[in-house]
Amino acid sequence: MTSADDSSELAEARRRLAELEAVEAERARAAKVQGALYRIAELAGAVRDLQEFYPAIHGVVAELMYASDLLPRCTTRSAGRSAGRTS
Repeated sequence: MTSADDSSELAEARRRLAELEAVEAERARAAKVQGALYRIAELAGAVRDLQEFYPAIHGVVAELMYASDLLPRCTTRSAGRSAGRTS
């Protein structure tokens, strides 16, 4: 094998490694989002009122992204009206 072959194989190995790292990063991100969605669903069934629900949702979303200005909104299906918190 020549050094050109070695160099070509090394470049290909590095490219594949970068691809695999990108795939793993996306898988990890998707798992984190899925976990957050499950926690939100659990919260929706467990909380007693919206004053408890909104801060809990805020905490879950804050684990995924910057959320200091997050204002959750709920919309009723029948009327399409917002029931979001205004404070």
